[in-house]
Amino acid sequence: MVKKFSSFVSVVLGVCLASLLYWFLYNKPFLGVDDANIYMVYMKNFANGNGFVYNDGGEQVEGFTSLLWTLIGALSYKLFQSFHILFLLNLLAISSVLYRITQFINKSFNNSRYDFFRNGFLLATLVLIPGYWDWAFLSLLETGLWSALLCHAVLNILEFDYQSVRFRKKSIELSVILSVMILTRPESMLWVLVFVLVRFVQFKLNKIANKRAAVDVLLIAIFPAISFVLLIVWRLNYFGFMFPNTYYAKVSNDLLGNVIDGLLYFVKTSYGTPLFMISAIAIIIGLFILFDNSRRFDASMVRNAGYLSFLIAVCYSIPLITGGDHFMLGRFFQPLMPIIILHIVVIISFFKIDVSRLDYKLLLFGAALVILVVMPNRKFFDPLLNQGHLPIQHEFGIADEGRRRGDQLNRFYQDMETKPSIGVVVAGGIAYSYNGDVIDLLGLNSVAMAHATKIKSGIKGHSSFSSTTFYKLLPEMFYIYDVHTTWSGLTSVFTDPKYKDKLSYKALGGIIDQKELSDLYVQVAVTNLRTNQILHTFYLRESLAKLDPQVYHVTLL
Repeated sequence: MVKKFSSFVSVVLGVCLASLLYWFLYNKPFLGVDDANIYMVYMKNFANGNGFVYNDGGEQVEGFTSLLWTLIGALSYKLFQSFHILFLLNLLAISSVLYRITQFINKSFNNSRYDFFRNGFLLATLVLIPGYWDWAFLSLLETGLWSALLCHAVLNILEFDYQSVRFRKKSIELSVILSVMILTRPESMLWVLVFVLVRFVQFKLNKIANKRAAVDVLLIAIFPAISFVLLIVWRLNYFGFMFPNTYYAKVSNDLLGNVIDGLLYFVKTSYGTPLFMISAIAIIIGLFILFDNSRRFDASMVRNAGYLSFLIAVCYSIPLITGGDHFMLGRFFQPLMPIIILHIVVIISFFKIDVSRLDYKLLLFGAALVILVVMPNRKFFDPLLNQGHLPIQHEFGIADEGRRRGDQLNRFYQDMETKPSIGVVVAGGIAYSYNGDVIDLLGLNSVAMAHATKIKSGIKGHSSFSSTTFYKLLPEMFYIYDVHTTWSGLTSVFTDPKYKDKLSYKALGGIIDQKELSDLYVQVAVTNLRTNQILHTFYLRESLAKLDPQVYHVTLL
């Protein structure tokens, strides 16, 4: 017991040190990425008794992916008026996974002399490969929690022993994990089916009678099934839809297009992080080993290699359904990264490389792996030598900028009790800080925009905009909302020869060039005569009359 406790403490300390390293490298972010700020909008509104709404008094919309994460954050805000507790939760979630993996590895290879080096290799690999700590810890998204649930479910499968006296406890544990997963991510519906299927296969491989196996599988599946039914019934009654609004905003009904985009997503992710390609090769090797009839290998290790290969293959296949993700560093694959590394370690054990001791072959493999990991991501380590930018540094900057702009607009319109509504492309930080209504033009937080088009085309993750729906929503300001202190450099958007290359222009389908828009909106510089601030934006013509001429002066651009 003392040894296990000391091992857990060492893992927690290692995770804390790695987390601090990444925190400092990313210039100590506290606000998370912009998508996390969208969560915080709902967390704050729910904690304040307004329900699941994006705007206070607005429509009920599930503009968040994880219900459980939103409830946890709402509780944190209610108790502490802060979301920093989410950092601690992610840290504990990561620690629990890494501790359990190290215990599994140590038990599997049964050579305590090298426990420290094997555990250090696992942690060092996670630290050296950009992506896991970035998304699982710093982002303040549910990625760390989701990673813990996924990894614990996989480890439950690997630790399966029908003859063990703890068998029932393992079944109960798996059922609880799957039930919580249902509340955490939409793809959990697929994962639950996968894990239940794998457990049934395990029963069959242990030659358990069909009836007995079916009963045991039913006991595992019943609580996730209840969670699923209750969640769907609640969603349909509260929001009117079966899935989160984010699903309808991001996922296209073009199945072939999704498959192509999913394949491209894996290729691009593997190009940036070669470990995913190494993992894909390990999957193929694992399947060959599984169907090897020579009986050269330990049966339990062969089965575990098969389970790992299958489960990781499922993880890589899900983007073929959803069309992938637009975030860098393979965010969608990162939650399973500890298991991916474990899988590679297991596959190595089938070759004449003794992973239970430090022989020269293992050292050579480790060196090769480090080269493959570090070289493509050498820019990631620039901040150790100079002030370079990390791969997703801009994601934290977007959230910071959104918060800042929201505060600027609050000060600019401090004399207006009801502030103008704004239409935005980046919908997190600004919605959290701005005291007026915010209309998400890309649909994550707008039911009408998310459901406007079934077939998505354009920028991945930013392709739900519909001009028809826009003209129904009519935000009072949109496209830009820059607050200046002088007229220096303040010119029309159209004077920039590269204005069509900007993300906002592309995501909004070039709407600012449409005649219909110019009939309704005008590009202006609004001067606050009391603060001498100047707001550059596209303003709804009929809303200009709401501005008090004694406070605001309008200049057409």
